[in-house]
Amino acid sequence: MYYNSLPPERQGFTKSPDGRGTIDILRLCLFTVFICCWTVVHPDISHPSSSWWDIFLDGAIGMLAAAIAPEVMIYAAYYQYIRARASFKKLSTVPGLQWTKNP
Repeated sequence: MYYNSLPPERQGFTKSPDGRGTIDILRLCLFTVFICCWTVVHPDISHPSSSWWDIFLDGAIGMLAAAIAPEVMIYAAYYQYIRARASFKKLSTVPGLQWTKNP
């Protein structure tokens, strides 16, 4: 018994004689998600003695986290904001230091 409304030659993956097959569309979508996540992720400034591999891994892990679970990136940004605000309050009490917040 035939349950699908599409004819058998149109089911599943479509070949790409004109460049619009299923694999081509999936590859383009995944590339777009990769580029968007790589652009959005701004890892922290690395330690001066960090190797290029450590810097690359920071970006790659952040990119994967942004692609798989974007809420993790929102939590990380909020956590950094809270820590920066606490540091600002702590350092603003030191005499002789002039700290300002940029809007």
